[in-house]
Amino acid sequence: MFALSQITFKTSRSIAKAIVLNIGKEDPQRIAKRIVRLMDLKWQMLRPTVILSVTGGAQNLELSQHKELALMEGLVSAAQVSGAAIISAGTDAGLAQLLGQALRETRGVDVPLIGVVPFGAVKGHEGLRQHIQDKQEVMQPSLLGWQVDLGRIKYTYTALDNCRDAAALEPNHSHYVIADDGSRGFEAWGTEISLRSQIYLEMRARFNAPTVLVVVQGGPGTLKTVREALHHSVPTVLICGSGGAADLLAHWCRNADSRDADSRDADSPNPNDDADFPDDGGTCDIKGLSREKLANLRTVMGEKWLAELRTMVGEKREHITSVDLGQADKEEIDQKILQAVLSDNERRQHTLLSSTATTISDDREPCGLERADTSEIKFDDVGKFVSQQQRDQRDKAIYKLRVAVHWGRADIVESTIGDNPNTRDFLQDRALHLAIEMR
Repeated sequence: MFALSQITFKTSRSIAKAIVLNIGKEDPQRIAKRIVRLMDLKWQMLRPTVILSVTGGAQNLELSQHKELALMEGLVSAAQVSGAAIISAGTDAGLAQLLGQALRETRGVDVPLIGVVPFGAVKGHEGLRQHIQDKQEVMQPSLLGWQVDLGRIKYTYTALDNCRDAAALEPNHSHYVIADDGSRGFEAWGTEISLRSQIYLEMRARFNAPTVLVVVQGGPGTLKTVREALHHSVPTVLICGSGGAADLLAHWCRNADSRDADSRDADSPNPNDDADFPDDGGTCDIKGLSREKLANLRTVMGEKWLAELRTMVGEKREHITSVDLGQADKEEIDQKILQAVLSDNERRQHTLLSSTATTISDDREPCGLERADTSEIKFDDVGKFVSQQQRDQRDKAIYKLRVAVHWGRADIVESTIGDNPNTRDFLQDRALHLAIEMR
């Protein structure tokens, strides 16, 4: 059974659409498929062209106002430019709260902000449960199960009501998935982590949308989320300088190249390696992680699990991008996110590249060579011989240019063109043609 509702907030004039459902102990992947079908069919929102999942910092971020502003403006800008939907933790605290406030304060920005929240940790969930029970007598069958329409529900809790066991819903989110696995209070926190990951992976598949995970601070739950993302080769952007899991993962990335091959074997892990858990007189140089917190992390997650994640980070470094929040501005943050979007699109939709470049060599084939003779030989626009690998690289660059021009991002166009004298003139010419074509 699932329930549909429209939630109105005491502190906001906005109305959030919500799906409330009992997931029990079912497989998260199976539940996610059902949820995304419900999102598509019942919410009827515009299908996103990009999915940004933002994780970490469920409580206070402890960032300066300048860093918070740069981070939020960069995230909102990347989402707006790319036509993205953002997935967050949905509570009126930490990172999800900042995202909601940033979108509220940015006029004219229509970005779906979807909160995925554990039912048992929502402040006031008892009243919501009562609403569902009162309406069960008017349940209706649907293709996706028994449906209860809760109508409009007024939600009066705010961040001032947050406590250890529950948090209020953030009032500026546009959509909510509230999943009940039977847990209540403090025990419910974290029960939604696997489901959140499966939801954005299912959205990625159903909507054919490139997906990026953005990691800000975070703890054990964030590490679980990152492991799931890397397992599915989802590009991951680490916001360094935010502390916690983001900085620990960035630290592992920096040390991956120099780590001894034996220590990277998950079957014989060494999680106390100074390169991974540096010690400086009893302190740790990773922001937000004291030696005491690192020791607790080993206890909670398990040394073998951490070692396996560390190994995965080393093996999947090409999927990971780091941004130094202490030095980056809004433009650099949103550019890194958009570059990650492009990289995910390249990996998953490489066959689409031919639509942007298949006519280039065919139309300008040098004289004196028959088409049958060129099956293993490719040509560039000026008739020079190039390898298949070089042609693939060129085609990827053309695809990046097409998307960057469509986004109106001159900075990404310029970074794609680059400084290589062998390709710069060609790519500049291609970018100009694309700009004229898309006017």
